[in-house]
Amino acid sequence: MKKKIKVVHYLPNLINGGIERMLLNYYKKLKDSFEFVIIIHETPADSCVRKFKEMNIRIYQIEHWIRNPMRNFVELRTILKKERPDIFHTHHNLNNFIPCFVALTAGVRVRISHCHAYFPQKTIKQKFYSNLTCFFATHLAACGEKAAEFMAGSKRVKQNKVQIIYNAIELEKFKYDEVNRKQIRKKYDWRSNEKVYGNIGRFSHQKNQFFLIEIFEQILQMDSHSKFVIIGGDGPLYSQILDCIRTSPIKEKTIVLRDVSEVNEYYSAIDCFLLPSFFEGFALSLIEAQASNLPCVVSDQVSQELKTNSMVFLPISNSAKWASACVNQKVIDRRKPISKELLKQFDISYSYRVLKKYYLKIVDKEDRICKN
Repeated sequence: MKKKIKVVHYLPNLINGGIERMLLNYYKKLKDSFEFVIIIHETPADSCVRKFKEMNIRIYQIEHWIRNPMRNFVELRTILKKERPDIFHTHHNLNNFIPCFVALTAGVRVRISHCHAYFPQKTIKQKFYSNLTCFFATHLAACGEKAAEFMAGSKRVKQNKVQIIYNAIELEKFKYDEVNRKQIRKKYDWRSNEKVYGNIGRFSHQKNQFFLIEIFEQILQMDSHSKFVIIGGDGPLYSQILDCIRTSPIKEKTIVLRDVSEVNEYYSAIDCFLLPSFFEGFALSLIEAQASNLPCVVSDQVSQELKTNSMVFLPISNSAKWASACVNQKVIDRRKPISKELLKQFDISYSYRVLKKYYLKIVDKEDRICKN
């Protein structure tokens, strides 16, 4: 039997977030030729750990470099020397220089720095980190063009030095489903005359969910029959967001769900998806919403590589304008086929081939360098 190519992925945590869902989607397609190993440095969600273990993916939890940099160095280096991966693939945006340096000292020849974040402007500190990351990584990857430019600069992107790896999904899984819609709406007593507005994302500063609550309050003034749902994998602001809702006029109209395993069913149940993030390299939840033909109102700070007629982009400055855009979204036939563009770029059945070809190419190139 041909030996599988081993890839060690280092990410912050396993909390049913976008990176975790992306890795699971790709591994389902790559497991016959590749072996994935996961390293994290935060306490994971049990439901997410189960998903990875069901795929026979080993998981290591180590110390965070912020809490104890020396221990993080020793633990990460020890694991890498033990696993001896063909590829080390780290997902810490501009902080990737830290694990890439450790991987270099452990003798790992292929070190991929993968960026999932995007800010319109880089600070001096971020520029410095970006240069360090590009120095210690042997290969660069990003979830979209804006994230690629944020990490590596427009010059490297134009020179094709950054591989774009889209956060692809199983599009069929997120297709609008009338049965799912009825079941979910019955479960939470959402009636047919009630429009449900939703957001899916971890409870963190990036997702801007306090502004989201302001928008919900404005929507309720326009339509008293509205209902609201926020679904998050985890995050440091969970308790604060709950407290904010408890003192808000929307408290009786809002459901907050944590660590939902089958999030795909909820896209069919809601009527308008909101994404008011401060920044997004490329939002997986936006692809999922579009796969369900769900109208979306989105922050203009989100990378706009994906645009359809059912999406509205707005500045994150005026909650009343957001509320008006949400309430006035046109009703569309969600049973219609999704666009071919969406199918090609973000369908895992297509995208996994891009990642497979990329992995094989860089490993083969490194092998030839070693033999020479």
